[in-house]
Amino acid sequence: MPTRQLFSASALAVVDQVLLSALNFAIGVLLIKLATKETYGLYAQLFALGLFVNTLLEAWLGGPLTTVVGRLLQADKATLIARVYRFQMISAAVMAVLGALGVAAVFFFEEVQWESQHWLDTPLGIEFAFAAYVLTSGLRECQRSANFIEHDVRTVLKIDLLYAIAVLIGMSILAWQGWLAIDAVLVTLALASGLAAWRGHRSMPVAQVAAHPETVQTAFQEVRQQGRWAMPGAIVGWLANYSYLYLSSLWLGVIAAAELNASRLLMIPIALAAVAWSRVAHPYASRLLAQHDWAGLRKLSALSMLALEGLTLVYVACLYLAYPLLQQHILGEKYAGLEALIVLWGVYFAINTLRWIGTTWLSSYGAFRLLFWQGAGSLLAMLICANYALSQWGIRGAILTLILIEVLELLTNWFFLLPLVKRRSNQALSPVSAPTH
Repeated sequence: MPTRQLFSASALAVVDQVLLSALNFAIGVLLIKLATKETYGLYAQLFALGLFVNTLLEAWLGGPLTTVVGRLLQADKATLIARVYRFQMISAAVMAVLGALGVAAVFFFEEVQWESQHWLDTPLGIEFAFAAYVLTSGLRECQRSANFIEHDVRTVLKIDLLYAIAVLIGMSILAWQGWLAIDAVLVTLALASGLAAWRGHRSMPVAQVAAHPETVQTAFQEVRQQGRWAMPGAIVGWLANYSYLYLSSLWLGVIAAAELNASRLLMIPIALAAVAWSRVAHPYASRLLAQHDWAGLRKLSALSMLALEGLTLVYVACLYLAYPLLQQHILGEKYAGLEALIVLWGVYFAINTLRWIGTTWLSSYGAFRLLFWQGAGSLLAMLICANYALSQWGIRGAILTLILIEVLELLTNWFFLLPLVKRRSNQALSPVSAPTH
């Protein structure tokens, strides 16, 4: 794919992520205005847990598949994608069960006191609703990954548009009837994801007769092998980036988690724009690396940095200037005084976008073991720093800790890990043939 087509596809992917960003923002604003801080704080933690499950699925199969599939013929590629998709469906069901257990852990360790409004609005009912949400959203994410690999961003946009429409209709009904409880929101998201997953299933690549069955089998084993390191790497990476939400709740209470997430909610467009870029750039970078086209990769890196960093700086500046209006019409008095948190989140995401580019290139190399050890080190540093920072600076300490971790990962990505895997790649026949060295 030429660079021009890459950025054209990236533009569509950004539109897709803007759609999802606006949807998540609308849900957050609705809960901020109409629900209690306790309800919104718990929703923020469950939503982050749902992202964690989808991150695991992507690391277990989606990411390694994107790395491996670029060198296969079309018939072999379709066969491999269909095989991995079947495996992902089973994995999503397993993740749903584990997700329900994760919700039980949130209720248990934080000793959440929940006042039930009806028979489903109980810890057990919320666990079942969350499991349904995890299953259907996992299937939708699997289909999105497959279409991104095929560079069919239009189909991804159609899937997410259907999902967004269904969520908006469902949430409007809940707001109208006054049913904005956690269980009702999760069931709405689950039904919308299920409808979108049904639509996406019809557009999945159809398995063909593989031109080289032994090549497909070898590639599938390579996907599994890379996933064994990518998945624990995703776990420690997610913990390093999101455990602040749970630590803040443990240290300062669930209201602190609500304020942290309310301020971060305004930054969702930046986070999703970076994700949109990576979903398109990852397959392209894998092919550049397979061809040892270092000049093309340097050009892509420079353009990506300029685009993402420019978008981040402009957005944060506009957000800061518009904060008085946001305070008056969206956040309300319950979430007054979040300006300092918004500035800190702006610094965090300015660094995060640069670090994310390096992490995407490392994934394209297949350097999942290195990413695991980096994530493990970041998690250890985060746990040490967060406990001190939360006790000294309260909510601000959580974001300051995240900024420190992003700086460390940014430096190690660009000045140590990427040069290391490039040297190893130059000594091998293909950069994706030795991902676990």
